[in-house]
Amino acid sequence: MKTILETSRFFLRELNAHDAESFFALSANPNVLKYTGDRAFDNVDEARNFLQNYKEYERYGFGKWAIISKNDKKFVGWCGLKFHPETHEVDLGLRIFEEFWNQGIATETAKSKT
Repeated sequence: MKTILETSRFFLRELNAHDAESFFALSANPNVLKYTGDRAFDNVDEARNFLQNYKEYERYGFGKWAIISKNDKKFVGWCGLKFHPETHEVDLGLRIFEEFWNQGIATETAKSKT
């Protein structure tokens, strides 16, 4: 896997179809989606299909990146950039499993640099 960014506790890499179960589980928590306006995936296959058809890396050179713990290689969530073609703006988004909230992960990954 290609590492995009690295922090003291995590590495960020491109999402792939192998992340489908974690990606589905992350979206299944209503607290994680509370302020996003997104809906949860109906099942793991729908999450896998999303990931298999996710072309932001090719289109824009960036996208959502999996946050992986260096300590135990666990999928913690994702952090990344989203391009909005209608406004030509880029925003930063992230989703982290609730068990990892309040540990500074959002700040740490959002501030990371190549």
